[in-house]
Amino acid sequence: MQYKIIVDKQPSSNPSSEKKEYIIDIEELRVRGDVYDSIVITKDEDYVMRRLSLSEYGVLSVLEEEIKEPLLDINIELFEGDNYIYLSDIQGNKFYAEYLIKNDFNDIYATKNEMNSAITQTAQSIELSVNQKLTGYSTTQEMNSAIQQTAQSITSSVNQTLTNYATNDDLEDEVTQLNSTITQTASSINSTVSQKVGKNEVISSINQSAEAVQINANKINLDGKQINLTSDNISISSTNFNVDKNGNMSCNNATMNNAVVDGGQIKLIDTSGVGDEFQITSDSYKLTLGSSIFSMGDIDPSSEAFIHMDTSESTEPTIMVSNEGNNTSFIKGSEITSPKLTQTSLESIKKNINKFTKNATNIINNSDIYEYNLKSDKDTDKKMIGFIIGENYKTPAEVIDKNEQAVSLYSAIGILWKSVQELSARVEQLEKEVHK
Repeated sequence: MQYKIIVDKQPSSNPSSEKKEYIIDIEELRVRGDVYDSIVITKDEDYVMRRLSLSEYGVLSVLEEEIKEPLLDINIELFEGDNYIYLSDIQGNKFYAEYLIKNDFNDIYATKNEMNSAITQTAQSIELSVNQKLTGYSTTQEMNSAIQQTAQSITSSVNQTLTNYATNDDLEDEVTQLNSTITQTASSINSTVSQKVGKNEVISSINQSAEAVQINANKINLDGKQINLTSDNISISSTNFNVDKNGNMSCNNATMNNAVVDGGQIKLIDTSGVGDEFQITSDSYKLTLGSSIFSMGDIDPSSEAFIHMDTSESTEPTIMVSNEGNNTSFIKGSEITSPKLTQTSLESIKKNINKFTKNATNIINNSDIYEYNLKSDKDTDKKMIGFIIGENYKTPAEVIDKNEQAVSLYSAIGILWKSVQELSARVEQLEKEVHK
């Protein structure tokens, strides 16, 4: 038997020219009291549900179990807006139709979606909320957004919970919770964003009042073409860089281009524990390297003095210290040149003091003096005259420093001084013998 389903924009009493007809050719639908066969057409499947059977003698009986008979190639299209659906040329059949209005949520409904929204208003508050629960094959997502308003504050929040079901029964479900909240009162504004995965939670917040703004987060990025920090007292505290409210700065590493130091002092200390340091002190105008001080003499603090460091490839690395009086000192890897070279010799910086009793003249007589060029010199350069430290060279141990790498000029001068005293005493003795 053929059943004709009509879909139209107008009722059957006034059909339109756009009406659509769909023919379904099936065995007759039966009815007995409140029991009847049905044609069921849904988004996912189309079928006939048989609840009655007809014997060969024309007797109707109710089936113990319903029988579903699939329908193939059924595609009923609806008009946008109102639809009128009815059976043509059939009287006495019960008919029930349910369909969705076209909207953005049609696809979501197909994945078992539950939604509700509400506005609750009392004399004390207004609450606007929207909730959504979405159930799919692998995740369950719950979302909630709400705005709560009272006479004292306005709070807006959005929450989302997402559960990923593990494929292994031994694994616990992983739950992700997301929340963002903005609370506004007459005296402050607070915004918070949080994320929780399992037992781990990350939170960032901004708290603003008339007196202060506080930002708390694991990562804070300021991205802009120009960032201005204006305050009477700014302090920065971090693992590698610190600035206190008085402007004192400390950092692990620093690179400065065209830096100007106006007053105060520069002091670079070896952190390896050796204790060497490079120091420039503006009030005394002295250059200090380790325990040696290179004095530039008496310089008027109002005069212009400068320190220049040249590390270009064309020259040997050089530190030049100069002032307008043309008193210039040069410190290179191979030499030091200065108008005045002073070594401190105060008793207050020395210990284990004893009078030197060795025969200085014998020490001098048992040593050799050599002439040589440094390997960095040219062969045509003027030769230097002095000691050589090494095997087969007669250099007295008394003038070699503790590292056995250099000659202590101060010690050599001391031996020469004592040798002159010894020779002076011998000359005086000889003169006495001559006059007898």
